[in-house]
Amino acid sequence: MDRLRVFRSFVAPLLLGFAAFLFALVYLRLPERWWFEDDPGLYADMRDVLHPLAIFIDRDVIRGFGMGKALVPLQMLSFWSDVHMFGANPAAAYWHTLLSFLAVVLLMYAFMLLCTANRLIATATPLIWMLLPSTLSILFFISTRHYLEGLLFGLAASWCALYACRRYDRIPYWLVGLISLFALCSVHSKEIFATTLPTFLFLLGFAYRRYVISLISVVVLVVYVFYRFWALGSDLTYTERLLDLPDYLRYLTVLPYSLTLSPFGYIVYGGAFCLVAYLCWRRLINWRMLLVGCVLLASALTAIYAVAYPVLLTYNVPNTWNRVPYILHTVALLWTMVVLARLPSQTGKIVAIVLVVLVVLPSTVESHNWWDMRLQRAEQEGRYYLDHPDRLLYSEEPAWWFIMGVHELYEVEVPHYVTKHFVSDSYLEALLPLHKTIWRYRDGEFINDDLLFATLRAEYQMADASQE
Repeated sequence: MDRLRVFRSFVAPLLLGFAAFLFALVYLRLPERWWFEDDPGLYADMRDVLHPLAIFIDRDVIRGFGMGKALVPLQMLSFWSDVHMFGANPAAAYWHTLLSFLAVVLLMYAFMLLCTANRLIATATPLIWMLLPSTLSILFFISTRHYLEGLLFGLAASWCALYACRRYDRIPYWLVGLISLFALCSVHSKEIFATTLPTFLFLLGFAYRRYVISLISVVVLVVYVFYRFWALGSDLTYTERLLDLPDYLRYLTVLPYSLTLSPFGYIVYGGAFCLVAYLCWRRLINWRMLLVGCVLLASALTAIYAVAYPVLLTYNVPNTWNRVPYILHTVALLWTMVVLARLPSQTGKIVAIVLVVLVVLPSTVESHNWWDMRLQRAEQEGRYYLDHPDRLLYSEEPAWWFIMGVHELYEVEVPHYVTKHFVSDSYLEALLPLHKTIWRYRDGEFINDDLLFATLRAEYQMADASQE
């Protein structure tokens, strides 16, 4: 009988892990994908770092990564390990992402099972999470793997902390060290976890009167703040514009839309609000649980304030900025599912879960199709550039730095590209005399465009004459 019980306890996570693996391997086809936008440039940066310790202690290395405004040493280490073990290999990088994704799914299941003691809720939570457009934007975009691995370490810290609170009156030192290690890894994977995870640990410690957990959260936050100030200084801005109050209020109103990239997002968030109101009315949840939910959501909103402006511009269509509300939607999902576990009716739980899945699925398909199109287009351009070193390529990728990253990562001897969105006169001066035409992508193939080449030459000559 005990063996049967143990077997049953492993069925749900095994099936869940298998479903997640098939989702990533067969539907998303992650190992078949190629580099995209920031990927090749960031991997080129990490290839040039000879020792991983420099990632943590060399301020020039830290500030030279990406835009130099994010403290993400664990992301850098993740990329460093890829490129130094496997070279410029996108398949290996995507396998790394896929394995991290599976680990998050299983840890999310374990954490929700510990929170709710309900296998239905624990299984449904990661299933819904993996279907969200914000999650897909993390899985498809290697450069945002640190969102995934930050959540992985955060879930590990949260599970250990909750387990310790329930199991021990006096938490062992080894468990304190493990929680601290996971928490430090999480907040140094991506800055969005520097507010959400310490907030959760702080509240958890006070709720169970295990104040060492709250102390860990304070120490982790202080370490992060001082380390960031030492490495990057006091500049916290990320984009060119921060939202003023009227725009921020409008931003708050469109965040539910971003959940599904459609008005159905309002239905999901509205349904969650109605569920909370009903359970409050039935006195199945108390004001403390409500307060915890509000504080956690506020911490998630605080974490993404600096990058709110791009979301306000692009919230209703699939794009790379769909990743910004990722932490908000993840926190909202986890807390709502904990609340849903308090619903007495098992049928009611099943109906709610099925309805959410049906509402989210169309946005999953839409987001998948957009990413599939964009990734294929980037791959076509990048591979053509590498396969034809004698041809001048006209890059029309919206991320003009993509082809530059490809050039650096694969160490192409002579640059032979012109980007549609950014080019300097000195660069054209050195490049155009070496070629007689230019190649661009049209209707499924690359063709030579003499008219475009003549236009570029004329524009350069006109700029050159005006300077004289």
